[in-house]
Amino acid sequence: MSIRHRYDDPERAGEEFSKKAVEQFTAERFKSVTINREYEVPYTAGYSKDGKTIYIDRHVPDTISYRGKKCDIIKPLVMHETTEISLESKPYFDSYELSHETATMAEFALVRAMGFDVVEYNKQVNEIVKRVYSRAKYESIPPDLDLEPYYDEKDYKCLKRMGITDEESNKSEE
Repeated sequence: MSIRHRYDDPERAGEEFSKKAVEQFTAERFKSVTINREYEVPYTAGYSKDGKTIYIDRHVPDTISYRGKKCDIIKPLVMHETTEISLESKPYFDSYELSHETATMAEFALVRAMGFDVVEYNKQVNEIVKRVYSRAKYESIPPDLDLEPYYDEKDYKCLKRMGITDEESNKSEE
């Protein structure tokens, strides 16, 4: 969009554009990946090394509810993971943290477009994340799960709980 293009109602135009753009973007993202819910994923969701499969922990519910309204949480999680995949291949996104923060913004944009309260979504999803992450041991990890986020976070204790025993995972957390 150029500066020359103006909206008659700028406050509403942003909402409509965002909703349409997010819906279109989401549809494209879903076409480009396979969603697999058969495994345990310590960070709740992740992706395969080739980026073609999004893994969502098998214990994550499909929806959350707030004030009588349901929210499909699978779509925002897929939006998050596919955004991370896209950004991590860019040279100007030199850290997992930056890709993750940007992906979280995309995730929240989708939640807003879906008409769900973002603060409540974040609260409930954080509870799910804590529950999934707190397991003492993970029995069924995807065989091709990209472990780069765990190494970038220096989360060696989690890698150990996943049964990853290479040299890096044996280092203590700093």
